[in-house]
Amino acid sequence: MAIRGRPFERGNKFGRGRPRGSRNQISQEARELLLTFKGTVVRKSVLEAAKKDNGDNRLLAKLLDHILRMEREQRISIGRLPTATADDINYSSAKIMQLAAGGKIGVAEAAELAGMLENRRKTIETVELAQRVRALEARDEPPDARSQH
Repeated sequence: MAIRGRPFERGNKFGRGRPRGSRNQISQEARELLLTFKGTVVRKSVLEAAKKDNGDNRLLAKLLDHILRMEREQRISIGRLPTATADDINYSSAKIMQLAAGGKIGVAEAAELAGMLENRRKTIETVELAQRVRALEARDEPPDARSQH
C-alpha cells in the first residue's frame, strides 16, 4: 500500500522529479516564441480585429494581457544586492541606478527593485527605532522597577 504524499517509491533511482519552479519544456518554448514574435502577433491580431470590427475583442485583450504579464514576470539577473543595513540599501540603490542608466535593466525593473529596497529600508528603520525606544525606556525606568522584570 502506497503512503499518501509520497511521490516516488523508496529506492527510486530516477531522481526527485522536475525541480520546483522549473517550467515545462513545451511551455518554455511557447513562451519564447510568443516573446520573439509578439509584435507580429499583436499587429496581425489588431488588423484582423479591425477588419471584422464586430466589437468583440476579448481574445485580443486576453492576448495583450498575457504578453504584458509575461514581460513583467521576466527574471533579470543583476547579482546579489546587500540589504542588511541602511548602508547596504544605499549601495544597492546606487547599483540599480547604474544598471538602469547603462541599459542593463529597464526603467520599470529599476523602479520595482527600488520599491523593494524602500520597503526594506523602512523595515530596518522601524526595527532600529524600536530598539532605541526600548533602550530609552529601560534607561528611564526606576532601579526598583528593573529588578522586577
